[in-house]
Amino acid sequence: MSDLTLFEAIGAQRAIRRFKPDPVPRAAIDRMLEAAIRAPSGRNIQPWRFVVVRDDELRRTLADWYPGRGSWDPAAPSIEDDLAMAPILIVVCFQHTDREAPSIILGASVYPAVQNLMLAATELGLGTTITARLYQRRDDIAKLLGLPDRVEPLLCIPVGYPVDGARFGGSRRKPLSEVAFYDVWGRAEP
Repeated sequence: MSDLTLFEAIGAQRAIRRFKPDPVPRAAIDRMLEAAIRAPSGRNIQPWRFVVVRDDELRRTLADWYPGRGSWDPAAPSIEDDLAMAPILIVVCFQHTDREAPSIILGASVYPAVQNLMLAATELGLGTTITARLYQRRDDIAKLLGLPDRVEPLLCIPVGYPVDGARFGGSRRKPLSEVAFYDVWGRAEP
């Protein structure tokens, strides 16, 4: 999936939840993270921090902590198994400043970096998905990963090469006329 244009990468990106056990090269990880840190942020505070989890035991612990075990179709593979099978998990964190208290609004500066990371992964042929439900265990995750004060884990992104049969692109989306309006709500055409 290399040499995609930006719009091709956007069109190809989709949630990939099943991964081969193949390791992700360090150069690919660095390229994704370099893309991530090029994102804009409010007042240019660049609050994002990333912990790349490669250790098998740490990945298994994070997968075991995923809330909702058993809440999905029992015949379908579970997301916690997918988390454990991904060769790496990128825990995306928000670093609070000395001047400001934690808030979800300040955390919004992290999400453009996440999108850049995921687009870069797509261009590199790596699958990703966003998992935010681990946030419920943020204190445990902070302790497990040795996060300092004022660094809060927000998301976990499993990353790996998609299993055979998984594909990029073709995500179903509502038509633009249902989600974008001009001047007033409901006006689909300028």
